[in-house]
Amino acid sequence: MESRLPKLFQVLCYEQKNVSAQDLSVIFGVSDRTIYSDVKKLNLLLETSGYGPIESEKGMFYYPVPLQEEFSGLIKDKDSYLVTNPRLRRIRILETIFSLPRIFNVNDLHEHFGVSRNTLLKDLKKIKAKLKKSTIAINSHPFMGFQLEGEEKDIRNQFLLALQDDPLFLINGVEENIYNFFVKAEQLLGTIAKELHIEWSDDSFERLLHVFWVTFIRISNNCWLPAEEGTLQHNNEEKIIFEKKRNLKNCFKFLYQMKNIYSWQENYRKHL
Repeated sequence: MESRLPKLFQVLCYEQKNVSAQDLSVIFGVSDRTIYSDVKKLNLLLETSGYGPIESEKGMFYYPVPLQEEFSGLIKDKDSYLVTNPRLRRIRILETIFSLPRIFNVNDLHEHFGVSRNTLLKDLKKIKAKLKKSTIAINSHPFMGFQLEGEEKDIRNQFLLALQDDPLFLINGVEENIYNFFVKAEQLLGTIAKELHIEWSDDSFERLLHVFWVTFIRISNNCWLPAEEGTLQHNNEEKIIFEKKRNLKNCFKFLYQMKNIYSWQENYRKHL
């Protein structure tokens, strides 16, 4: 659950090392594609803090000027980023929409973001345009507000993509119950990997944790995947997953044990 961004910042910006994506992928045990994604996230944080981006030339990443700033200095005031950086704000608005019931209005978003209604409407317009490339949509309905429409599996996939674009997801400001949820998820994934005699790559492990989170958020809004016809025969992976059915239920039940799930969701969205 430890983010790579602080270490990547240390290597490229603080120590000013010229390193290739391939070398970084070996250092961090992830794919080249993940390194490029991490650099993109880090550049978003640098831009928001008024610093220049990490640059690349002939496959080498480098930072052009010395930066005597700790990574924590980039994220010390997370709330201000939501106001000052439109791209990050739109990512967080989209995450919030995925965590709300399917029908919502601007007031629901206004409670969580310190920007004007006009700014939110402009952000929604950008988000709706972006989603046109997907199989889901946010449509306007008179006297109702906005409605998230599409197949649940497609909504969850877009939720996952939003989390992958979010440079601050799980880096700081996470309350204890959320943190403990991910600890339990990590332990369960570790047990499953051991019984399968495999080792998750960092890419796969991170994505699986995101899947756990998206699943929890969506089912807490009573948004379920449709039942699919199964077969009587299951491969080894499926058998172990079925054997861990109770463990999976307990992992998700952990957060449901809070007295009021709606108030918990409200608290979560404040941390978005």
